[in-house]
Amino acid sequence: SLLLAFAVYKQKDIINDKNFLEQRQAALVKIGRDLTINELEQIVADIKYLNTSPLFLEYVNNGMDKNSVEDEWMVFSDSKMKYDQLRYLDDQGNELLRINYNKGRPEIIP
Repeated sequence: SLLLAFAVYKQKDIINDKNFLEQRQAALVKIGRDLTINELEQIVADIKYLNTSPLFLEYVNNGMDKNSVEDEWMVFSDSKMKYDQLRYLDDQGNELLRINYNKGRPEIIP
């Protein structure tokens, strides 16, 4: 009877541990999901910013003042510190604008 009581106690203990681990894993998955969503939202916001910049739109629509866009993207790259490269490709896939982060020293790539 003592052995049976111990077995029942151990079984409940194992079930409690299992439930705790499942809850902990679910919480960790939710945290990872939330962090990923937040990071993706920031990336989308950055793309929207670069895509709607008046200097960029002037360059894309009228082919004017590429240097100003490059300067703006250099400042953006330096302040964000998270994108290895910023690129603008035309409809044919040709690279028209590129900034490399260069380990904290952004540079224009001709």
